[in-house]
Amino acid sequence: MNEVNLLQSLGLVSASETGQVFRDFLCGHVREMICEVMAAEVTELCGRKHAPSGSTHYRAGTSPGRVLYEGEREKVVRPRVRCKSDDGTSQEVDLASYRVAKDPEQLRSQIVQAIVSGVSTRGVEAIKPDSPGVKRSNVSRLWQEAGRASVQGVAEHLEIPVWPAGQVKSSEFAEQVRLEAVDLILNVHSLHIVHPEVLAAARVGAFNLHTGPLPSYAGMNAVNWAIMNGESQHGTTLHWMEHGIDTGDIAFETTFDLSPQATGLSVNRQCTNDGIDLIRQLLRTDPDSIPRRSQDFSQRHYY
Repeated sequence: MNEVNLLQSLGLVSASETGQVFRDFLCGHVREMICEVMAAEVTELCGRKHAPSGSTHYRAGTSPGRVLYEGEREKVVRPRVRCKSDDGTSQEVDLASYRVAKDPEQLRSQIVQAIVSGVSTRGVEAIKPDSPGVKRSNVSRLWQEAGRASVQGVAEHLEIPVWPAGQVKSSEFAEQVRLEAVDLILNVHSLHIVHPEVLAAARVGAFNLHTGPLPSYAGMNAVNWAIMNGESQHGTTLHWMEHGIDTGDIAFETTFDLSPQATGLSVNRQCTNDGIDLIRQLLRTDPDSIPRRSQDFSQRHYY
């Protein structure tokens, strides 16, 4: 699609379809650019098509290929190049341009950004149906890997030991918590259910940072549900942990207004900023004076 066809198409579609027309237009240009870059690499290796350079590399036709654009697979025609060896055999050359264009790191970053914006692990496949590796199990694993990598990097820089997060599910980990004289367990965006013995092992207690008001928005994706339900307010809660999910007494909480323009990303950002303040408040409070307000479970909604 060229610029003239783009303008003609925009005149025939509704406003809601305009974004898709632009996306198709951009995808076409991106595919064309990728093909030109791959062709330039082939020319550099093999020489001009009708004036071979005499190198050991030679063109070996084309085949269907796929590249990633905005986290989705797009079809391209992939050029093939082989390299002759001294013994008369040949092997295929891995074109750097094609390798970069199909780099799964593009998809990884798109998935992580989607979750940060408030999309559930179940919902990524729905918004990126043409993408590889977007089943719920793969997305959950990727999200955990991304979080672990960033936290571990900061911890290593500060020379703080890192323990595998999955250990919190085992009662045996409680002994290590006691031996290390851990004061606080802070649970932030974790998908693991902490074993009751581990919760009891911290000297002061265990606390969970929840991106929603309790007890009305317990469970997963509280931000998304609040927006879908048309709430005018939302909040962040720091609560004592017990064996149930989001059932512990409330230590600290904050609320804020939701505008009609609120998005998953904007609300999650607000919850994160407020959550940091709540954790600071917890750390400044004398351990014997940390509040404990029980939840009214008659008002509980679990998502």
